[in-house]
Amino acid sequence: MKIQKVQALFEPGSVTFPEDRLFLRPFSPEMAFVGVADGVSGLYIPSEGPRLFSEGTLTGGQMVTDTICHAFTEASRNDSLEEIILRANDAVAAIQIANGKGIPIERSDLLAGAAFAVAKIGEEVEILQAGDCFAFWKLQDGEIGATRNQVYQHDMVALEIVAQLMEKHGGDRNKMWRELSPILSEMRLQHVNKNVEGGYALCNGQPELENCWQKITIPSDRLSFLILATDGLIHYPESGDEKALARKVLTLFQKESLEAVLAETRRIEEREKGKSYADKGEATAIAIEFSS
Repeated sequence: MKIQKVQALFEPGSVTFPEDRLFLRPFSPEMAFVGVADGVSGLYIPSEGPRLFSEGTLTGGQMVTDTICHAFTEASRNDSLEEIILRANDAVAAIQIANGKGIPIERSDLLAGAAFAVAKIGEEVEILQAGDCFAFWKLQDGEIGATRNQVYQHDMVALEIVAQLMEKHGGDRNKMWRELSPILSEMRLQHVNKNVEGGYALCNGQPELENCWQKITIPSDRLSFLILATDGLIHYPESGDEKALARKVLTLFQKESLEAVLAETRRIEEREKGKSYADKGEATAIAIEFSS
């Protein structure tokens, strides 16, 4: 199978610090690295801003997603996804230790990190997924699939707390965040790179990452479409049922485009913005169509 067409989307939404990244590194029509990453800065109050890296030019989330993209830019065609991500994870650890102001590597609530969905396209299509980034695919025979949202259980609890606090504080997001932060801190400590119920993988420099990511392998001659996306592309509460979500995303994509998927998400966000973290989430996606 060959890569026939590539479609990419990036929309920063209403976030203050865009932390999504995407990359495509082709070696030939039959072989490429491709992926998306969604940065997560250490916990901070939005009105105060995140801890910065690179002499104050990057947030923690931006630093991690840039590091992941750089690792794939420098990779050779013989490298495995695991090798590349672990190199990126080691680099993130080194940067955080050098700039961490005494923050231990165990403090997953304060460390910067990134969710990701990355793929190596070759004789097989290998996918590594962490956190709440997504891979959706459709096979030549019409079968569809998607990776599981590892963060769904964690985030749905957090979103319910957000809705309650937004109501309590009359929609004042700054007041909401001040009360929410210690709750999120404890939740991250319990779940990030932990093999527990509600646990999920995050590229943040912790060596436990490789015990928590998901890996999928698909024969490339069976694949029709592959979409890799950050969580902002979709209506998040729908991600608890990955097959239903895949059906919706792939149908909208095939009928129209990635922009059509996002437009549907934006319509729903507009109805729910009084109960959410942000009015419009940051959305990034890349779609690969294959031909024989």
